Amino acid sequence: MNVRPDYAISQLDVDYQKRQVSLAAAKYNPSLSIGFKETWGTQMLNISGETMFNSNVYASIKLPSFPLGSPRLNRRLHRRLVLLGKQYALQDKQDQISKEVAKAWTSLTENTRQISIAEENCKLAEENLDLNTFSYTEGKLTILDV
Repeated sequence: MNVRPDYAISQLDVDYQKRQVSLAAAKYNPSLSIGFKETWGTQMLNISGETMFNSNVYASIKLPSFPLGSPRLNRRLHRRLVLLGKQYALQDKQDQISKEVAKAWTSLTENTRQISIAEENCKLAEENLDLNTFSYTEGKLTILDV
């Protein structure tokens, strides 16, 4: 199934929507930032004229709040619903491909059966021709019957 372009496109749509859902949810995850910053020189009035080494350590934490019914939650829900729609479309493609394969297999078996019947008919026609030519040579049939 992966060889068909329509199935591959549907699979890419599902993967894209999964990433979109993850991106939408990433805003609402708590995050922690810790850092260390070094600077050379002074940040205040330097009377002695010497270059000084300054460093800063910082930490921040983000805890998002979720007001119920907010547009953010509605967008997140919308992205999940779009993902479900894409997954259903992918499943529909799989079903369509399965039906096409079954139809092709049925057509193939029917055509092979018709070919074998046509070969048997050709053999019977050859036997009939042989019998009619024999009867003609014996004088029992006219040329029109052959």
